Amino acid sequence: MKKVQNKAMTLLFVCLLSAPAAFAWGNNNDNCNDVPLDGGISLLAAAGVGYGMKKVAEKRKKNQEEKQK
Repeated sequence: MKKVQNKAMTLLFVCLLSAPAAFAWGNNNDNCNDVPLDGGISLLAAAGVGYGMKKVAEKRKKNQEEKQK
């Protein structure tokens, strides 16, 4: 049962990732304004890295406090 569930989740993940690409291919209109996404994606990636570092630091601090007790 777990194998089927893993396959279903993988298929769902692939479908969700490929949907934006499928919509982007259909637009051949030269009169549209393109939106640059590079800056926003970079900021989101940096925020994710910062949040991950914060969580790691909190976990290390918690482990050190437990060792001292």
